[in-house]
Amino acid sequence: MHYTCYKKSDLNNFNDDFYCINCIHLAVPRYNPFKVDTDEDTDDNIDDFSIKISNLLNQCQSHPTKSLNSLLCDQLSEHSSMLFQNIDGNKSNFDSLAVEMHRFKAKFSVIALAETNENPETSDLYQLSGYNSFYQNTSPGKSKGTGVALYVDNKLNANVISNHSFVSDNLETLFISLSSNGNTPVTVGVLYRPPSGDINEALNELSDLLNELPKKTYIMGDFNINLLDQNSTTVQLYEEIVFGKGYFPLISIPTHEKPGCKPSCIDNIITNNIDDVIMSGTLRDRIGHHASVFQVFNVTLESSSHNLKFEQHYDFCQSNVEQFLDILNQELDSKAIENFSVFHDTYKECIPVLCVDTTA
Repeated sequence: MHYTCYKKSDLNNFNDDFYCINCIHLAVPRYNPFKVDTDEDTDDNIDDFSIKISNLLNQCQSHPTKSLNSLLCDQLSEHSSMLFQNIDGNKSNFDSLAVEMHRFKAKFSVIALAETNENPETSDLYQLSGYNSFYQNTSPGKSKGTGVALYVDNKLNANVISNHSFVSDNLETLFISLSSNGNTPVTVGVLYRPPSGDINEALNELSDLLNELPKKTYIMGDFNINLLDQNSTTVQLYEEIVFGKGYFPLISIPTHEKPGCKPSCIDNIITNNIDDVIMSGTLRDRIGHHASVFQVFNVTLESSSHNLKFEQHYDFCQSNVEQFLDILNQELDSKAIENFSVFHDTYKECIPVLCVDTTA
């Protein structure tokens, strides 16, 4: 609390901190149901696990890319990490995401996306350099507000877990298993809860899913449940399920904000492996209305680079590009977005994928 605020005496309590009327706008809403006052509570009243979760949520911050680079360059290089972004349509925002990721001096191990609006058939149009991609099917009959994907560092050994990956009216999920240098593989998933679905059914499906997932699981996603609304019965039901299954959220500050609307914390990362988490936060440079959320964890993921004998590349030779442009001129009008399926089919026909032997 500022000394000048204290002197003015007209104080407002916000997140157990005090602000004068002139400074209350500086307060950042924060979610932390585990908050403990270590100065007042004795060791008999609190446990190390609660302190660990509380500290992670209290230390969750919003970072501009520049400061995050200086803060996390070594962390990202030496530890594993993951980032989630509700991209609100690959066609509109994927290029912006690719540019943002290029600004980092080190790579995230896994990048998760929600609301891609893309199926596996069109996923090859959206590549991030140095990553392999995995796309889930979109919800039947929906062209917007659907689709999840995972991008995995191409040096890592990843396998899709099909029995945990599904699409319903209430949840969309995609899970992979990553080999680690320890005995236990790391399970990473992305989840999207469409607001059009039934919230009670979504919570039931989430409960069943958490029952089945193993230890060392991390789930990134847009849950569309605002954790900052502590008076919400939905939040209370969500907490009962998630905490009851041994999972805990890592993001405590606003992740979504529209002009004229109250900030909300609907994007998150939950895990049942709190002990290995080093830090978490959001990126201040937003893509659309959603902030990217990230976490760094102390698990060494096993590299499979020694097993990779082939890499895939598009054949952008001059003759292929010229053929592609000629067909576009003949078959497409000026409204290319409306003819996207034709564009995609033409692209795949003219620009083939080559498998390059990396051992040669």
